[in-house]
Amino acid sequence: IRIKKDLDGLGCLGDLGWYNIRAALWAFNWELPDKVSAVAVRRNASGVIISLTGTLMFSDERVSTFDCGFDSDDRQRLELVGPVGVV
Repeated sequence: IRIKKDLDGLGCLGDLGWYNIRAALWAFNWELPDKVSAVAVRRNASGVIISLTGTLMFSDERVSTFDCGFDSDDRQRLELVGPVGVV
């Protein structure tokens, strides 16, 4: 299902990317970003996204970057970096 265009054409973005986006929204108290961009790094033969990198830009120069992909074996990390430390 995840890599079949007629079932889920968004591929890794639809299957995995929303976890990253939700984490960024949570970190910024559910504020919506001012600008969003993404690049499909890899697609399969039918055009489904296999690997993607994205950026969410928020007010006050806050930025969230993420990547997701079906070709990234066992990667599940969240890192929050701010002016006073890293979590």
